Amino acid sequence: MRVKNDKDFIERCVESCIGALDELVIVYNDCSDGSEDEIERMRKQHPEKIKVYAYPYKVLGAGLTKEEYELAKSLPDDSPQLLCNYYNFALSKASFRYAIKIDADQIYFTDELKRWCDYCRSEKKQRFTPRVAIGCMFQIYLSVYRMLSLKLKKRLPMMPQWFIKVFSTSYDEYAKYLFAHSKACLSFSGLNILESDDERYVTFGRIGTGINILPPFNGEGDHVLFEISENTRYEKFDMPYYNIARANRYSLIEEFKHPYRIVFMGFMWTHIAIMREGVRDKAEDEKRRNPKLFAEISRFLDMSFTEIDNKSDKEMFSLFQRILFSFVYPKSRQNLKERFSK
Repeated sequence: MRVKNDKDFIERCVESCIGALDELVIVYNDCSDGSEDEIERMRKQHPEKIKVYAYPYKVLGAGLTKEEYELAKSLPDDSPQLLCNYYNFALSKASFRYAIKIDADQIYFTDELKRWCDYCRSEKKQRFTPRVAIGCMFQIYLSVYRMLSLKLKKRLPMMPQWFIKVFSTSYDEYAKYLFAHSKACLSFSGLNILESDDERYVTFGRIGTGINILPPFNGEGDHVLFEISENTRYEKFDMPYYNIARANRYSLIEEFKHPYRIVFMGFMWTHIAIMREGVRDKAEDEKRRNPKLFAEISRFLDMSFTEIDNKSDKEMFSLFQRILFSFVYPKSRQNLKERFSK
């Protein structure tokens, strides 16, 4: 978990994930809002699990000016100022076999995170069963579907939701088989949420002048549960879409390099970046002026993916995301409905 000026989120994030983990490595950088004190307070509450480190370099990662962005691109690959090497420093402090990247503005579904952490602890070697074989065939279908949709530059129709639900169990067994044999990492996702008036609202995305509203989902291969090895590392990555989503600011982000197949699983958190100081008030004002950009979460979960896709801003909700979540959302929708109905 890397932290920069996340004071308002740290306690909620830590308390949502700490019960599932064997350790939480927190690395902070250039904090000016009291985040360091908040991190230390959480470390004292969980001294057996939390390890804290400072990263003493000026990191040129997110929210850069044009000049900073150009400077970051010119830096050598091993520069400590690159965001990817900040991540590599944090990863180097992990002492267990498996790891997952955690963001401070994510509130985890503790039971879901614990379920997968427990699976890692069990070190269960899955056999190649008929169910695993069925899951493998379904994964082939998904790969072909994504490839054709991207090639044709449009989201093709997905199998009916009932069909996806029938094959989801086999798909999960295949994912476990690959993961247990060090052939895959497991990718998890979240819902972009505005908390307002004791309600939670999912956002549909829009590029604006004062604030950009994020699309409904986040986590499309950048938050994975993986086995640490000499072949797992972060490298700098220039992603034009990321800059589009940041309104006149620039970012040189990180790309996770690994030898694994990425298997997309389901939802594990709510993402509350919109609740940051200086952003929330603008989001609240946007909700009053453009209520169609937001949906109370129970109403959102009653919507089909096609309805969600039609309401979402296509510039913010990229084609790859729309293709991916046309499977991940129907696969996990009932679980989400049960979770948020409690």
